[in-house]
Amino acid sequence: MRKFAVLALFVLLFSMASAQRNWIGVSSPSFFGLPSGTGAGLSLVPGFSLGLSGIVGFERLIGALDLRAAASLSISGGSFGMTLGADVLYPLNATGDTVYFGGGPFLFLGGGSAGFALQGAVGYESFVARNWSWFVELNPLFEFSSSTFALTGKFGINVYL
Repeated sequence: MRKFAVLALFVLLFSMASAQRNWIGVSSPSFFGLPSGTGAGLSLVPGFSLGLSGIVGFERLIGALDLRAAASLSISGGSFGMTLGADVLYPLNATGDTVYFGGGPFLFLGGGSAGFALQGAVGYESFVARNWSWFVELNPLFEFSSSTFALTGKFGINVYL
């Protein structure tokens, strides 16, 4: 088992080194939610909340596909939450301003419960300088434990290494 773990780590590190560019970034965990079945428009939850996501990305890791891993921490109404996830993204244009789509699995922990979700991503990234950009993203999300669909979004910055 240990040999398999070492081999898997070696393959992962080698494939990350073969990426064209890597990036790190920060983003809002989400800036709005649209609850399923309510028929309501945009709803904001009152009360204190604070959250931040960290992002690590690998451009053109598998052919034209990008890989992004994210972790976020949030505090809302006195409860603590953590999210871990990964996305596979497909950019529609290779250089300059980019529109991309993709998705992947996410694990939510906090408030005495855990959940698993699949999250999609449709986003726009615009370069401000050669090595940093800002992005905005729309994320449809299906959470399995409560069979809930939500529509969230985020914005943030990426710094290319």
